[in-house]
Amino acid sequence: MHDKLLSIYPFIDNSKIFITGTPQFDFHFKPEFYLEREDFCRRIGIDPNRPFILYTTSMDRDFPQEYRTVEFVINIIKDIKIEPKPQLVVRTYVKGTSPEMKALSKSNIKDVFFPQPLWSEKWLFTPLYEDLILYTNLLRHCSLGINAASTVSLELMMFDKPVINLGFDPPGSKLPYHLRWIRHINYDHYAPVVKSGAVMVAKTPDEMKNLIIKGLTKPEDDSQKRKSFIKNMFDNTLDGNSGKRVAETLIKLIR
Repeated sequence: MHDKLLSIYPFIDNSKIFITGTPQFDFHFKPEFYLEREDFCRRIGIDPNRPFILYTTSMDRDFPQEYRTVEFVINIIKDIKIEPKPQLVVRTYVKGTSPEMKALSKSNIKDVFFPQPLWSEKWLFTPLYEDLILYTNLLRHCSLGINAASTVSLELMMFDKPVINLGFDPPGSKLPYHLRWIRHINYDHYAPVVKSGAVMVAKTPDEMKNLIIKGLTKPEDDSQKRKSFIKNMFDNTLDGNSGKRVAETLIKLIR
């Protein structure tokens, strides 16, 4: 962001730019939010002795018919020949979940879990502290993450987890051109993530199974790319103190 700012406004004095990092990620680096794997897995009802894949859904208006993609992934995992058998945890997007996705979450499919996000409706769906514990441990303990093209990709990379992004429309859907999922992969703000090679992009349904197998069996393959991307994007600000730096910088400017 620092470099982009100066490329657009080269007349800005560099000494007036302050790098703090974003407080959005602070809780990922605070030990008080961490749970041991066995404790965490039992809280959400999954087997701690088996790997789990974390699928994070998107806002239904931007990614229509995503329930079809989740069903597709469920079927892949059922057929996959990996031992121990992976589980699937689906974290739904609390500010935009379709009726079809809600119905799927209540289907009680074996080895598929939909933990309820703990957000306050009173405060415009702001996450509760309990949800921060749930979310950061989903990231810390999963073996692989799947999302369309989300900030979650960055958070997974912070924990050096393999990431699959979705560059194909939900199987069985017939979306108009302006709603096709690949547009999110190509947006100018997300293209650098893809270009870095730090994420795997499934551009067709046929690619999905092979990428899931790769993520589960060879998680180290893109590890260096993930670490390099995160280092370049955040430098040394992922330490849990970005909120403090923002406050200190504001106080310094006021004085």
